[in-house]
Amino acid sequence: MFPESDRVTYKKSPLSHVECQLEFNPILSIEAGTPNLFQEALGTRFSEYEEVKPDFNDFGKDLPRDIVKYLSKAQPRIHRLNTEDFKNIIFLTKNSLSLIDHDYQSREQFLDIFREVESSFKSVYKPSPYRKVTVSYVNEIVRENLGLKGVSWSHLLKPELLGLLVCQEKIASCVVQTRTQVDMSLRGL
Repeated sequence: MFPESDRVTYKKSPLSHVECQLEFNPILSIEAGTPNLFQEALGTRFSEYEEVKPDFNDFGKDLPRDIVKYLSKAQPRIHRLNTEDFKNIIFLTKNSLSLIDHDYQSREQFLDIFREVESSFKSVYKPSPYRKVTVSYVNEIVRENLGLKGVSWSHLLKPELLGLLVCQEKIASCVVQTRTQVDMSLRGL
């Protein structure tokens, strides 16, 4: 499907984190309670728990109070389980499970953690087949942090990844953030 390529490991990796998200049909028991059985199934690794509530106070400054109140109530419950050092974080809602790894070392190491999380999830909630699986590798390339201040983007990245950064350096230096998202269907490959 993809061409063979050598695995490259950087001394100063720009990788911020890796995330895998599973989407499934709603499981109402997740919305109705706390994931105590899930946390127990995970063992001691994900010992920290918090229900995350979106804060609409800053977001809703310019919106009528009724709309802010509605948005606050319409948000699904978000359960966060994490390691003590926050290197691995799980977000669980009634229709999604995400694992975020801020200490990514290798695909194999990430898959080991992911399989443990997924196995515990399946044993407790018995979800229907997944509707969507998303894997994201999030890089934060700050040239100064990598000792590359003054090196142009065109010398650091392949042309197909540059986007607006291919512009003259004066314009490219004004770019604060750029994102690339690729959605693929692997059916039929």
